[in-house]
Amino acid sequence: MAELDTRARDLRFSPLEAVSHRLVAASATDSVSATELPFTTQIGLRGDASDAAFVKAVKAAIGLAPPSEACTVAVKGDNRILWLGPDEWLVVAPDDVEGALLAKLEKGLAKLGAVAIDLTGNRTVIELSGPSARAVLEKGCYHDMHPRAFPVGRVVGTLIAHTQLFLERASDNPETFRLYVRSSFARHMAEWLMDAMAEFNESN
Repeated sequence: MAELDTRARDLRFSPLEAVSHRLVAASATDSVSATELPFTTQIGLRGDASDAAFVKAVKAAIGLAPPSEACTVAVKGDNRILWLGPDEWLVVAPDDVEGALLAKLEKGLAKLGAVAIDLTGNRTVIELSGPSARAVLEKGCYHDMHPRAFPVGRVVGTLIAHTQLFLERASDNPETFRLYVRSSFARHMAEWLMDAMAEFNESN
């Protein structure tokens, strides 16, 4: 089994693997930087937030209770749960090629009428950070980026450069944003970000 897991890791490639070096080159160290967070575990979660058994099972598996407040993010260590709807969340965690976290969730939710499904291959995550990150996003984001409308620890579904995605403003750093974009649109988003960052990089 360990040999198979190692082979699985070796054969994987992320949606932005071919342009990751260009993302780094387009970044301006003191102003704004962009990087892909490849192979981030993403699990779709559906359930009843008012069901104590559901909340307990999720917390036992992840270490976090699913947030009940709209558009908020619960964070503990490297794990986070994004609120997507009244009965829908996205669990985000470090790379887990063996699927241990999903198996733990499935086991805990088996008799509760709740669902956990692996969505890791559905989207990739691009992290944009720095004092100019907000200015870059404002060039193409349909959501109001002002801190009053989009404070830290929030997530929204929006459009950037005509691409649907989830946008999170990190609770641990007000200058960091995470873009959860479908894998098939990731290259387009990366190209748009590189162009939008160009004015902040004097070396370009």
